[in-house]
This record gives sequence, structure tokens and C-alpha cells, in this order.
Amino acid sequence: MVILVQNSIGHHGLDIHTHGVENTAINIEGDNVITICSIYRRPLSPRGAMVLDLLRILRNRNHCIIVGNFNAKHRLWNHLSVGNPVGTELFKFVSNCGFVITAPTEATCLRRTGFVWPSISPCHNPLRALKRLQSRRL
Repeated sequence: MVILVQNSIGHHGLDIHTHGVENTAINIEGDNVITICSIYRRPLSPRGAMVLDLLRILRNRNHCIIVGNFNAKHRLWNHLSVGNPVGTELFKFVSNCGFVITAPTEATCLRRTGFVWPSISPCHNPLRALKRLQSRRL
């Protein structure tokens, strides 16, 4: 995971120990320090660890943005998705703590016959990306 920051922005890296998610974190320096943390939760990670890890990341940080792949599916942020237990857990955590989730409205990857095709970006229709990949193989 990478966080790109312009050289002109004062910042430093953080080492936040988590158990169920991988993370890269920085503090943006200034009058109000802002922590930006990018996380990746593996699909088979224990689901209970995610909320504990989020609490570790948020601990003693007044201004914090967490981005990444939570592998948490819920109909609130993707109405076409079938939810999973991690999505329900994240939804409850966010609802109880007053956070906001911003997520793509379309799927960001497609699964077919055991292969995963990532979309070009959340802004693009993944079906179009899949069609381009199939035509290249012919």
C-alpha cells in the first residue's frame, strides 16, 4: 500500500500495530494534525479483529481518514452486493461511532470461473473492462 504525498506537505510516517489488517499510515503536519491510513483486510481475516484494528488506528487521533479495501460488503454502500458478516460488523461500528462511509456504487472486481478481473477504476463500468480483457485474449 502506498500513500502519495507532495514534498511541499509536511508529513511523517506512523507505525500502527494491527492484527487483522495491513496498514500504511502518515500524519499530515499543521495546526490540526490529520492522520491518513490506508488499510487492506484479507478476505479470510478474522472479522472480529477489524473493529479492534480500526479502534487502534483511531485511538488518540482527532482527525483521521481511513481508506482501503476492507473486504466488507453491505447493501448500504453497494445496493447490488450481497452483504457479508464483516460488512454488517462495519456498518454497526460506523453507525454507533458516527463515522461516514464513502464507497463506489459499482463493483470494483468481477469473479468468473475462479479468476478475478479488477476494474480499471471505480469510475468505470467493470463489464466494459472485462470485455476489453476478453477481446485481447482472442
